[in-house]
Amino acid sequence: MFRAYAALVLLGITWGSNFIFMKWATALISPSQTVFLRLLFGFLPLVAVAWHSKVITRAQGNPPNK
Repeated sequence: MFRAYAALVLLGITWGSNFIFMKWATALISPSQTVFLRLLFGFLPLVAVAWHSKVITRAQGNPPNK
């Protein structure tokens, strides 16, 4: 049970610290750059997992030959 509570606290700290980091980031870069970086860092792990599990392949990115 302690392990579950520790995981929950760690998740809360990780989730909550995101808002602090976003506030700091908007002081240094524009909001559009912040959105781009959030999308990029959200997209890259999804692509890596999809590629590793063979959901997407390199052949899907190539147009068919005529």
